[in-house]
Amino acid sequence: MTLPETSTPRATPIKRRAVFLVGGYEPKSSAAFFARTRRELARFCDTWQVTAEMEQATTSPDGMIASAHIEAEIDEKSVTTAIHFLVWNDIVLHDFGRLKLLRVAKYLATLANYVFTGTFQRIVTSAWRVALFFLYPGIMLAAFCLLAGILGWAVSRLAFPGATACGVLAAVALLWGLLQYSGQRWFVTHLMDLWSFSLQYLRDRRPEVQQHVDRFAEAIVDQARTGDEDEIVLVGHSAGGTLILDIAARALELFPELGQSGPRVIILTLGSIALNVGLHPAAKTFRRKVQS
Repeated sequence: MTLPETSTPRATPIKRRAVFLVGGYEPKSSAAFFARTRRELARFCDTWQVTAEMEQATTSPDGMIASAHIEAEIDEKSVTTAIHFLVWNDIVLHDFGRLKLLRVAKYLATLANYVFTGTFQRIVTSAWRVALFFLYPGIMLAAFCLLAGILGWAVSRLAFPGATACGVLAAVALLWGLLQYSGQRWFVTHLMDLWSFSLQYLRDRRPEVQQHVDRFAEAIVDQARTGDEDEIVLVGHSAGGTLILDIAARALELFPELGQSGPRVIILTLGSIALNVGLHPAAKTFRRKVQS
C-alpha cells in the first residue's frame, strides 16, 4: 500500500496536526494511555524547555476512539495536536479471559503452524531478533514444565504410599502456579495470546478486528475531509503497527484522494510485527491490502 504524495510542500510549517494511534496487543484502557501521555509530556517539556498543555480526554459515544488536544509552543511557534487513541483493548481482554489451558494450546498450535509452514524460518532469515520474541513464550513454557517435572519426580521418589500420585499432583500444581503468576508477571501468557491472535488475524478469522478497522478508517477519512489540519499522522505500535497498515488501506478504499487533497498523510510504525504476519503464506488478504 502506497499513500499518494501530498500537494502540501514539505517545508510548510505544521500548525495543526491530527494523530491517530493504535497501541499494541495490551489490555490498557484509553484512560491509562492518556495518563501515561500526560506524565511523559511533562517530562518532555522539562527536558526540552517546551511549553505544552493537554486537555482532558473525551471518548466517542461508541467508546472506540478517545481524543485529547495538546497545545504546544516551541521556539515561539504554536502547534495544536489532536491525539486520537484507537481503542481495541476489548479484543485483548476477551482473549485474556479464556481458559489458561486453551490459551496454551492455541499458542502451541500457532508455534507448530509457523514452523511447518516455513514462516518461522523466514522470520529467522529476515529478522532473527523477532524470532527470539516469538520463541520466548515457548522457551518459558518449557522451563516451567521442566521445573514441574523435577518436583514431581522428586516427590514420587519419596518412600510413602501414593508417592507417585502425589508427585503428579505436585507437578501439575506447580505448573499451574507458574503459568498463573510468573507467566503473567513475565508476559509469557500475554505473548502466547499475541501470537495466537496474529495467526487468527492473518487468516481473517477475527471479524471483530475488521469491524474496528472499518470504524477507525472512517474516522480518519472524516478527519481528512472535514478537518483543517496540515497533516495527519497514523501511528502503530507493535501489533498496532500491523493494524495501522490495514486501517490506512481501508481508508484509501473509502477515500482514494486521501493524501492528495487536504492534509498530507504520514504512516509511522514502532516495533511493528507486520513482517511476521505478512511472511505467512496464508496472509494473502493482508499482503494484497498493503501492496495495493
